[in-house]
Amino acid sequence: MATVSIKNAIKTYPGNVQALHGISIDIKDGELIVIVGPSGCGKSTMLRMVAGLETVTSGDIHINEEWVNKKEPADRDIAMVFQNYALYPHMSVYQNMAYGLKNRKIPKDQIEQRVRETAKILELENLLVRKPKELSGGQRQRVAMGRAIVREPKVFLFDEPLSNLDAKLRVQMRLEIKRLQERLGVTTIYVTHDQVEAMTLGHRLLLMNEGRVEQIGTPLEVYEKPQTLFVAGFIGSPSMNIIPAVLSSNGDLALLGDSLSLPLTHSENSANSDSQVTLGMRPEHLEACESEKASMFLQVEMLEKLGADTVVYGKLEQTELVLTVRLSGIHPVVSGDRLPLTIPSEHLHIFEIDSGKRLN
Repeated sequence: MATVSIKNAIKTYPGNVQALHGISIDIKDGELIVIVGPSGCGKSTMLRMVAGLETVTSGDIHINEEWVNKKEPADRDIAMVFQNYALYPHMSVYQNMAYGLKNRKIPKDQIEQRVRETAKILELENLLVRKPKELSGGQRQRVAMGRAIVREPKVFLFDEPLSNLDAKLRVQMRLEIKRLQERLGVTTIYVTHDQVEAMTLGHRLLLMNEGRVEQIGTPLEVYEKPQTLFVAGFIGSPSMNIIPAVLSSNGDLALLGDSLSLPLTHSENSANSDSQVTLGMRPEHLEACESEKASMFLQVEMLEKLGADTVVYGKLEQTELVLTVRLSGIHPVVSGDRLPLTIPSEHLHIFEIDSGKRLN
């Protein structure tokens, strides 16, 4: 197995286009790290630098404490699974899985054993003689994973491997990847733009935005305590409500609009009193309540009744602020209702208005 250490990795393309601005992370042996962020944020570039498919402009990459910046991809003892499967169309499933081992001059009996054992793990035993064109998308992805597994590498690299699959198959393959990684215990770096994949797969997440690290932490850490406004808006579905507010003179209230206020405790924020801030409220933390207990009222404009949840859209009364609320189950609220709401103060997130950094 292996550790992976990335120290101040910078990637600059011709024309002084900087794709990565000093990425650093230490990945433990057997850990599954998910690099997540929007398209174009640099996550695949980071993965390809670890693989040796992109050169490192500056900074260091170590695998098992060995500096690998100048090592060829074949010499890094990694295996990569691509978005488009990258299978040889003229070869059978068996031949695709065995190809890398043959190139490494592994004895034939060992190749046979590894391929058969891996095919059994991935339920490909009955498909070994088929060509890729005879397989479904999910089967092709399992073959691509099998080709990586038989190599018994130090590190697995996954580059958005499920993005070409339909929603139901993505869920199934996500569970298979998680189960497989836990069984094999191989250090894994997984790139995705899908926050659900990130939250369900990763031991830790590295959230990127415009080539920079926004936050590194466990899925629950980034959900419960996002360190920046970007993370707050990116993680969670529906997205966190982001609204402007002003702190009261003694810092115990967040003022929304002209007449609406939410109570705070002094321990919850480090912002100056009377300062403008950005307030974050997750839709699932807003609670429907009795009118006399309400801290705010929502004028309901639209509903999405999803069965397990009811998503409510509307405007906060006496303001022009738009709010999304997620209520558990099938809620009796209808369009046009005046919905009383409250939110526990511990679920209020306060961010600096200019930098977007967390204040509480």
